[in-house]
Amino acid sequence: MSEEKKPLITFLVYSYNQENNIRKALDGALSQTYSPLEIIVSDDCSSDKTFDIIKEVTDAYQGPHKLIVNRNEKNIGLIPHFNKLMAMSNGELIINSAGDDISLPERTQKLFDSWYPHKNTVKALVSSSHTINADGEELFPSAYEYKETRIEKDFRTEESFHGACAAYSSEIYKIFGDINCKSYEDVISFRRALLLGDVYVLKDKLVNFRLGGTSTGAANIPQTYTEFINVKLKQLKQGYEVVKQLIADCDKLEQTEVLKQTKENLIFVSGIMQNRIRFYESDSLLERISLLIKLTSAWVIKRKGIINLYKFKTHHWFRMFRNLLPDSVNNLFYRSDSWLSKLKTEKK
Repeated sequence: MSEEKKPLITFLVYSYNQENNIRKALDGALSQTYSPLEIIVSDDCSSDKTFDIIKEVTDAYQGPHKLIVNRNEKNIGLIPHFNKLMAMSNGELIINSAGDDISLPERTQKLFDSWYPHKNTVKALVSSSHTINADGEELFPSAYEYKETRIEKDFRTEESFHGACAAYSSEIYKIFGDINCKSYEDVISFRRALLLGDVYVLKDKLVNFRLGGTSTGAANIPQTYTEFINVKLKQLKQGYEVVKQLIADCDKLEQTEVLKQTKENLIFVSGIMQNRIRFYESDSLLERISLLIKLTSAWVIKRKGIINLYKFKTHHWFRMFRNLLPDSVNNLFYRSDSWLSKLKTEKK
């Protein structure tokens, strides 16, 4: 396909206080082999030297790609920053890149090759990644690695794909507009894509994803049982807001039978999540037992196949039953929790 006929693609690089990594992230973006390419580099009012480095690198750039540089006047946070950049984008496909990750030069071209033959149905793509540490050394196994290339059609509410390796059809933003809940951009965007069509999953490793960033740093690891419960409650509340957003999104689409069923399932899920939030917030043992009975009934219904969206795992039930016990007993469970022990080991 000649360059004149190829669609414009937008490559987003958004950053905040990433002075140690932004230069390599920019090098990866500017080295993309695909053309025509629009690269938007945006800084969310960093307090360190991130934007100075952005200006140094972009001012010296003389390559073929269209380059747009933005700096927010004040720090607005991840979701408002993402919304702003989506509104600034002109490409048919929009590629996501954080300021501490490094895209391989062929990333855009390989995403285009996978998306373009299916662009009428594929509304988002995600690739595998190499995993690197703070010093840029590769870690094994990779934190995000898909074993096969496939097209994903099933809508989910809990399991998600990895936003650091994502690309989205501009149609998602044109139809749904801004994200209006506190969450992560990929949590909403991939589910919006599945409301519209399919997600294409590539086994190719196209990004060097850096562990220890905003979402994977040591500050996110709970240190006590109480902190663990607070993290779980925060995640549940964010998940509930996501489901409410998706219910509203359903109303923006043509009401097919499949979509009506998806909306009904989402409403069912929102009820489950409300009860789980009430369970963790309640100080009443009787109310917790009552809520657990309601949740058990919902679980039985799910097991009968009425809903397959909500991936409620066995360990979730164990934790809720455990939560009925006194704190002293819970702390014993906490210390023997293999998942938490693994996190603590990794932190060291």
